[in-house]
Amino acid sequence: MKYQKIEFQPDLCTREANAAFAQDLQPETVSFKSGFKEGREMPFTTRKRVAGCLFGFLLLSLAASAFGQAEPSPSAAVHPIPSAPKRSYVPASFSAQPELQCKVYPARGTPSQGITVFTDDDGYARFHAVRADAGDAVQRLAADCTTSAGMSSSYSVDLTSADTFTPRPLNLAKERGTDRPALEGDPLSYTQAELIQAGYGLRPDPKDTAPYARWLAAASMPGRMLDAKRPRPIPASRRMPDAKRPTSASRTDPTADLKTAILPRTVVTTTGPWWVGSTLNGAPTYVASEAIFNVPTPIPGGDETTGGTQISIWNGVEGSTAALIQGGVGMLTTFNTASFWTWREYCCGDPDSDGYGGAFTPKPGDSIYSIEWYCDSQGNPNPNGGYGCTYLQDFTTGAILNCTLAHGSPCWSVQAAPAWITSFGTDADFVIEDQTPQILSAEGLTWNAATAYKPNQLVNYQANPYICLVANTNQTPSNHTGSGRFIQYSRRSQTSLPK
Repeated sequence: MKYQKIEFQPDLCTREANAAFAQDLQPETVSFKSGFKEGREMPFTTRKRVAGCLFGFLLLSLAASAFGQAEPSPSAAVHPIPSAPKRSYVPASFSAQPELQCKVYPARGTPSQGITVFTDDDGYARFHAVRADAGDAVQRLAADCTTSAGMSSSYSVDLTSADTFTPRPLNLAKERGTDRPALEGDPLSYTQAELIQAGYGLRPDPKDTAPYARWLAAASMPGRMLDAKRPRPIPASRRMPDAKRPTSASRTDPTADLKTAILPRTVVTTTGPWWVGSTLNGAPTYVASEAIFNVPTPIPGGDETTGGTQISIWNGVEGSTAALIQGGVGMLTTFNTASFWTWREYCCGDPDSDGYGGAFTPKPGDSIYSIEWYCDSQGNPNPNGGYGCTYLQDFTTGAILNCTLAHGSPCWSVQAAPAWITSFGTDADFVIEDQTPQILSAEGLTWNAATAYKPNQLVNYQANPYICLVANTNQTPSNHTGSGRFIQYSRRSQTSLPK
């Protein structure tokens, strides 16, 4: 199956770029490669397709707090992009007890201002923090920790101490778990079922050379599947609303819905709440989606907020109204701390998604391989198999989250909710999702022209959250590109009225 290479316009990377993330890779040609019915015509009966999504420069140049922030022409008045960071998040840790869940926050603050971290089997809690200078207002962090049985304990973290920032890389071999050796011999000599049972994930069709090569690279390195059970420290993901999706009418009549029209071999750009990314929906049924991406490097203060930002990076396949099997990496930052995690979900509202174990903690710069697919109870690809499977592997550390069997442990494939009787596999997605409004929007006020808004104050305007970047009065949040008084979390445009 041939691949169609779609080049992003050069200004796309420019418009999406700002200083909320550092760039870990040198800029390369940004392309979207898909293993779908593109490049040559395939029979419609060809049902199994794997979406290959490789984002380098685009991924690492996206903002967390104002996703997909479009930059106007150089002559327009814009909110200035911050200069190069003077500080950075660096690995930090403190010694406690194994199997704790901790809320880490400024010592004179409240837990709501902090991040959630977990202790590893060696008793250390690992996260990222900004080293404090003598004149900084926050010199220490408090850590309120609990065991699974509800026993509590507290710790103090000194941000001026060299011990806090002493490198303590996690030794996966000493964490509870199961080794998965590198695959040996002819990869095609094994059945798909044998590979899934042994923890190698879903093998793409060898004729699809690009995704097959990525899978083989992951299978050819040793890995370890961890046993630790850690609650997912983020709110549930959002599906794209049906208003942004192609209807059955638009599939047969492209003029029925111009915003989401299905045009053969055509790239359509549009705005959507909470997301930046790509969706394929021109040649269903999509059974699987796979991606490789780097974990971004956050910049302290890059979002220009005090409340912090939260994103998730994921790929998956979904149906017309539900049945989104997705997995990826999450990230939460405050002004002086940052945390990272891996996760999976069968969205939305499926209780069988919760309570799993085996998630690992990635680091900025780690390369993540992710494949999500519709499956049966044994992990075999099947859009009507009744389950959703997830497989994540960290190329940098070898950690694996393997959720491919109905009775797997510590992570299992998720059984589809009984109400999901609609179509499966209408879309294949690669998305960076801004989840900041989910943790901050409750603090927002409804916009009022007479109110004097302060920097970092949240405003709800027409049911969408905005954040105020500078003090102002009577500056209506809108789609007009202007001085950057307000930035809307959920659009691709910088939104304000001019001075």
